[in-house]
Amino acid sequence: MNIFNKKLKSQENTQLPIDPIELYQTCQYVEGYGYLRGIQEEVLRAWHQSRDVKDVICKMNTGSGKTLTALLMLYSKMIEKEKPVVYLCPDKQLVSQTLDQAKLYGIPVIDFPPNAPLPTEFLNARKILVCTFQRLFNGKSVFNRDEVKLGALAIDDAHRCVDIARDQTSLKLLRSHDISRSLFRLFTESLKEQLPGSFQRLEDDDPYMVMKVPYWAWMDSHSKVLEILSSYIKENPTESLNVSDSLIMKWNFLADNLMSYDCVISGETLELNPIQAPYHEIHSFNGAEHRFILSATFEDDFDLVKDLGINIDSILNPTVPKDRKDIGRRLILAPNRLDPNLSSSELRKFISGYVKENINVAVLAPSKQQAKQWESLGATLVDRDNIEKVLSTLDGAQGKFLVFANRYDGIDLNGNNCRILVVDGLPVSGSAQEMYLETRLDTLKSGRKAQIIEQGLGRAVRSGSDFCVVFLMGTDLINFIGIDKNLKYFTPVTRAQLKMGLTLLDDEESEDSLSLVKDTASLCLSQHPDWIRFHGQELSGVEADKLDDRKKIRLEIAEAERRALIEFRKRDYSKASNLILDEIVNKLEISDKEKAWYYQLAAQLIYQKDRTQSNSLQIKACSFANNMFHPLIGDVDFKMLRKKTDQPFLVQKNIAEFDRPQDVVMYIKSILEGLQYIPEVDYNTFEEKLYLLGGFLGFASQRPEKELGNGPDVLWCLNDGHYLILEAKSESTHLAISRDNIKQLYHSIEWFKRQYGESAKYTGVTLQAPGKKEATVVINDSVKVVDQQALDLLRENLKQFGHSLQSTSTKSHRVENIAALLEAYYFTPGLFVQKYLNNIG
Repeated sequence: MNIFNKKLKSQENTQLPIDPIELYQTCQYVEGYGYLRGIQEEVLRAWHQSRDVKDVICKMNTGSGKTLTALLMLYSKMIEKEKPVVYLCPDKQLVSQTLDQAKLYGIPVIDFPPNAPLPTEFLNARKILVCTFQRLFNGKSVFNRDEVKLGALAIDDAHRCVDIARDQTSLKLLRSHDISRSLFRLFTESLKEQLPGSFQRLEDDDPYMVMKVPYWAWMDSHSKVLEILSSYIKENPTESLNVSDSLIMKWNFLADNLMSYDCVISGETLELNPIQAPYHEIHSFNGAEHRFILSATFEDDFDLVKDLGINIDSILNPTVPKDRKDIGRRLILAPNRLDPNLSSSELRKFISGYVKENINVAVLAPSKQQAKQWESLGATLVDRDNIEKVLSTLDGAQGKFLVFANRYDGIDLNGNNCRILVVDGLPVSGSAQEMYLETRLDTLKSGRKAQIIEQGLGRAVRSGSDFCVVFLMGTDLINFIGIDKNLKYFTPVTRAQLKMGLTLLDDEESEDSLSLVKDTASLCLSQHPDWIRFHGQELSGVEADKLDDRKKIRLEIAEAERRALIEFRKRDYSKASNLILDEIVNKLEISDKEKAWYYQLAAQLIYQKDRTQSNSLQIKACSFANNMFHPLIGDVDFKMLRKKTDQPFLVQKNIAEFDRPQDVVMYIKSILEGLQYIPEVDYNTFEEKLYLLGGFLGFASQRPEKELGNGPDVLWCLNDGHYLILEAKSESTHLAISRDNIKQLYHSIEWFKRQYGESAKYTGVTLQAPGKKEATVVINDSVKVVDQQALDLLRENLKQFGHSLQSTSTKSHRVENIAALLEAYYFTPGLFVQKYLNNIG
């Protein structure tokens, strides 16, 4: 044994510099890794100047060297504080990559294998621990058990770790599970009292229906819920509820925080979700002296404040390199935008042809059902069971064809592993909670979808020198990015690349659109000098991230929610409720829907102390939006759908929301795809497109049954004050209009009369293929039908209306021209009723 070598090593940390740039020069890095990039030095220098700050947000693009940057920050703190530090990754793949990179850099790190104790080298502040975020953030955390006091921690891919924190503290069960059955029985009456129609669909396991248990019912039944959960644990102590869940792992979070949980039920699942991830329960995380948050795609940082307790000042003053354009060269193309007549099957076949050219292709699909269409062309479906095996075969492989279902992150497809990336369709809600939120808070829906798309776009470009071609498919996805206001949710560089690619071929003419697309893509794939130069020019003017008013408001809301939940846990319910009212509702400029949401949250927070005040706040919530909980006591004023005046002006305004004429055509195409009497179009899609059509034509439009739990499928108020009560039977297979169809329509008419009064003018409309009724069906003149013939005419005229708009910029349409087109295609209120609503034979 060399005793002197041992003694020297024990003194190493005390002799090392804490300046991270100087520290790196002492590392025993592999030859060729001895220099830091300029962007890394810039970030490290800025951090070192304010190294005493607890929370640091560091925004660095994927491939810009953020792993080494974070490791050096941790190494520096480990030396300075002589306390354990940990590098947290969202998955095992990134853990392996980080450990491998640390070896190249010569930075002392150590792994944390499953079922192993915490390494002594980590506890003694000799090596940086590298592990998944889940190992720290779970209900049985060994960090809590061993009372580990961290000197510092770093979170890589922070946006994913926020999702993990939510997932680790939420319980998601199939409706068939024993716990779900018990809880559904417990809250049946409360749910039924709220929305009878929605409850019926929920009871029928309708996959598109979602309801939340009223907070008063949840809080009043707190002890019964605990009894159901604890009894199940005693009887099934080790049962796995699904692949990655077990109730016992969630129990420590649930047991002491159940009052601040929501119970959301869909046709398929039952979920218990915290209003705020209880990060305070993980003492090593919450009490870490320093926390370094790293991410490439956080454009909306408010989740960090609310669900991880990160200091708002760190978000207002993040560490961001001056030049973040080293994102790699992505050419983003949407062939359908160039040629709306291209079918999805034609485009899939075209893209699959790249595989025969030995180019690796990866597809991100929103569901397994959509992924099957790629499987039929030879793609391999990648899921949680085979992902590690499949990805391990990519290095050096050619002609690989992969499809991922509803997975937009956690996939590293750098270099030749993926040169063609396909995003096929708009991401769908991944949970009942998300479905519920999206029907009530539109801004959250757009921001969330943009973030998921951005994550997906980043899968195939993992460094500044990387490149790929991205094909965007699906009218819903192309519509989303074609609306100007949605682009603000993307990072500046991605926003610039989207605009560049989507407008690149606008002025080009070609009889063969796919040949033009292929020729353009080949310039990127071959890294033609003209492409490289053009890409550089287009991104040269991109400005750094700015904290605009929208983001500031979102941050203020998140901070107010965080503080309110702290007071709620202290059982100062009045202070918790008042924080929501004073800091959000009465202070910030927010929409009526948002006011309704936060009045309801204030009511929820004070319920245990003052039920009268809670009920008053709930009534106030209902005055701003109809889809809030109906209060326990008292009636609420129904928020009626009112007519909108000046239809041509409203349509002009709708068109101006789109970037280019092609986007309007694609939007209309997406409506047409959903307005069909065919089995492939489910009722929910048909109703949603009918609702959107009304809004696009300048009518007031609503989905009462979905939003209120009662009433017609869709309600339009035309510009002359006449209402159309629309009951969609798009999936009906009857050869004639049945008694049940008409009975349901008359039920909706009666609902309408109760809400709007006997004097309101209306027409009841059934939408289904047959135009004739069964012999025993009795109707009156107030009932009409949009039969197959009428729908075909409506669809054709809507299509032609869109084509008529193509020759003019979306921002240049004159009101009088719009008025003439509306009249020409029978879309004015009177002409619409005359042309498309037929008498029932």
